[in-house]
Amino acid sequence: MIGLLCFVLAVLASPFKSKSRLEAENAALRHQLIVLRRKMPGRPWLTNNDRWFFLQMYIDGFLRS
Repeated sequence: MIGLLCFVLAVLASPFKSKSRLEAENAALRHQLIVLRRKMPGRPWLTNNDRWFFLQMYIDGFLRS
């Protein structure tokens, strides 16, 4: 029930996000898809390149806010 409420609130708030925030979210979601599509059995593990990508996203978001 709480998940559904969070989803509804996220959908209602999405038109008010800034363009840079939407671009960053899109890049992060694309990267998550790349990680999940790897041909590895079991749990998809993050590589150092994945960690570096998320660190850059975090720093970029921190500097813009």
